[in-house]
Amino acid sequence: MQSTCISHNPALFAAHGVALIGLIFCLGTAQAYPDYGPRCAPCNDAPWAACNQPDKADTPWITAEMLRHADAVRRAYQSQSVYTYESGERRLTTREEAEASGYTIIDLSDNWVPRLLRENKRDGRVLQSVYAQRFVDLANDRVNIDGAPLEPDEQNFLEVYGIPPTLSVLNRRINNDTIRACMATLKAKKVTRVKGLRFYFGGKQQSLKLRLDRQRHYVDAIRKKYPQLSVEELVAKNRRFRSLLSRYKTLEAKYRPLKIIEERLQCQGLFPAQVKHRLGVPDYALALALRTFQRRHKIMDTQTLSSKTLEAFAKSPAELDYAALLRVLRRRLTDAAGIIEDGSVGSVSYRGRDGETHQVTNLTARFNQALLQSLGLVTPRDAQPFLASLDSVDLSRFLVAVRLPDKPDYYSDHMPLRVEIDRGTVWYDFPWRNNGVRVRQKRENMPMMTLYTRYRDQDIPLVRWPTTIGGWHAESAGYGGAEFMSYKNSDIGKRVIRDVVAAPVWLPPPSTPGRTLVKLKKKKRGRAMWELKRDLLGPGHRSAYGLVAGYLVIPGKNRRGDYDRGIRIHGSSNYTSITNKRAFSHGCHRMRNDQVTQLFGFVVSHRPHRVDGPVPSYFNVRVVAHGRRFKFRPKTRGFRYVLDPPLPVNVLKGDVRGRLKRPTTARFPKPRRRTRIASN
Repeated sequence: MQSTCISHNPALFAAHGVALIGLIFCLGTAQAYPDYGPRCAPCNDAPWAACNQPDKADTPWITAEMLRHADAVRRAYQSQSVYTYESGERRLTTREEAEASGYTIIDLSDNWVPRLLRENKRDGRVLQSVYAQRFVDLANDRVNIDGAPLEPDEQNFLEVYGIPPTLSVLNRRINNDTIRACMATLKAKKVTRVKGLRFYFGGKQQSLKLRLDRQRHYVDAIRKKYPQLSVEELVAKNRRFRSLLSRYKTLEAKYRPLKIIEERLQCQGLFPAQVKHRLGVPDYALALALRTFQRRHKIMDTQTLSSKTLEAFAKSPAELDYAALLRVLRRRLTDAAGIIEDGSVGSVSYRGRDGETHQVTNLTARFNQALLQSLGLVTPRDAQPFLASLDSVDLSRFLVAVRLPDKPDYYSDHMPLRVEIDRGTVWYDFPWRNNGVRVRQKRENMPMMTLYTRYRDQDIPLVRWPTTIGGWHAESAGYGGAEFMSYKNSDIGKRVIRDVVAAPVWLPPPSTPGRTLVKLKKKKRGRAMWELKRDLLGPGHRSAYGLVAGYLVIPGKNRRGDYDRGIRIHGSSNYTSITNKRAFSHGCHRMRNDQVTQLFGFVVSHRPHRVDGPVPSYFNVRVVAHGRRFKFRPKTRGFRYVLDPPLPVNVLKGDVRGRLKRPTTARFPKPRRRTRIASN
């Protein structure tokens, strides 16, 4: 008999504030379960699927009340309120009507979570990652990174860690009357270059403003002494005036951009309350404020006053707010549309179904442009009115429907995807000399991860994103043992990814130095005590595995199981280490949290998979550091998705430089001095 399925996706209701308590019904003729009756194959083609009702004699456990409840849930889902947008005009309709008209539904609600953190259904149960609610709370500025409630004047700037703000948070930031009034008083000055500006993290440093005023006083005194001479004549005849004027111009070139930066940071309230800042002094408080400015505008750089940061200061506040809104919309759009191409692969062509040659375009930019046209967000001036218009909308269940372009021919429900990792320039030689001087090992090519799809006998690259490989790191000989330097290799060859784990928990191996797993934290009455870095273990965005991890294994042969060497493709909160040429991982391939979440969300959406749900943990984490013992047992290892068939991964050898051509297993003593760098 033909099977019948009525399936309910509670994730959509939880995401939009619809409280539904019920079951997931699945009627059919598959194998029987003694407690739940017969089970059928899952209905994954649509949120709702129905077919002929089976004979009640075959399924005596199904009652009329259960069928009426399932029908009510189905009608509630189809009648969800959706706002259709056309050239900025908003109209209220239902999900069923919008989907029937060819619109794409995009979740812009405050309860949005990435694909891998949403609710899933399996065998009549609702499964979801334990970190999903924390993700929502962090995105809405309800709690801080430690889980404590935020103060009214505190904000989370976690976009660099893969947690973008919600529209409600952006609305409060952009339409803040106090900040807008303060920014309006500032003159429209741009910071183009800051030469010779250094930050001082200790001691009493003289203010640049005081030094500038003193030099101006000396210059004015000489000009008053010789009023009949012009500045050019004084420079030519008076050596002291020439020296003072040169020093004055040097200080002025430093102070002018510093003053503009200070004024903007003060208006936005980015200076930390715990650290005092002196005006005109590039001190530690200013460095912290600049770091907060970078995180607010998703500037991922290792330097505090980098070129990207100066470019952001050169833009107006309206342009920066518009860019922040576009990033949030782009993240929601790619998740809803199921696309990933962002133009990172460059100019690549393929042969389509029509036999013609087509380019692999930047789908994210094309789709985002269509979304902005529909929402009426064409210029930066449109951001503030758009967010202000949402005051009358319940953002806890805000769904929009827009028309998007067609996808390329190579898209399908189940795409033949594969991953290729180029390790770039590789050095196996020990990078320190016997006297402790570090040897410079130039890395011309950085590691890159490329996602391919197979279409009509063509390998089509979709994205190419930076990643990391292993290098030299400190290890310990067991728990609390002596430390030494060891090379952590990134294996080469063909691998597969069967398990994709959302919000994973990292279990450090015994060779991890205990000092790196503990931190000092102030307790009550000002006492400081050592405690375990729970955030480093996870789950969370600051975990060593980030928000998502894909487990690389060597596929087993002849009925043998897979061999796991502990190599992962995972996210990382240390985003600066991914592009830093002197930074290495412990063998894994790190990626930015937002990119790895999008990568594996795309893979799970376009590959057959099984939802295993929370993985129980049976291991204890033991740490010995500073004469103390710490113990931690996580409740879960993360939320697991099993790819079937697995995702192929090929790790290339790369360009091996230096004397050693293979990774060494030798151990070296830790160098004592790392200040000097010698050429190779």
